[in-house]
Amino acid sequence: MHVQLDEEPARVAVLLRAVMEQIGWQVAAGKLGLKITVRRTPTVAELDEAVRQFDLGTISLTPARAATARQRPEGQKMQSWP
Repeated sequence: MHVQLDEEPARVAVLLRAVMEQIGWQVAAGKLGLKITVRRTPTVAELDEAVRQFDLGTISLTPARAATARQRPEGQKMQSWP
């Protein structure tokens, strides 16, 4: 698993807006732990201001590269987390 932290306010604001447009601002607010006080999807500018004020960021998870899996010794299984 590859993890990437993004703390660039402009990119974080655009991503938050995209998520809100995709699943709805009310659902997104609940899932993301945000309190939205403007009874609509916030603008990118409003989100950018909030990202800067509260020092928000995003974390992206992507599958490990196939090459990494091939490097495991033969017969060794991947460990899973509980």
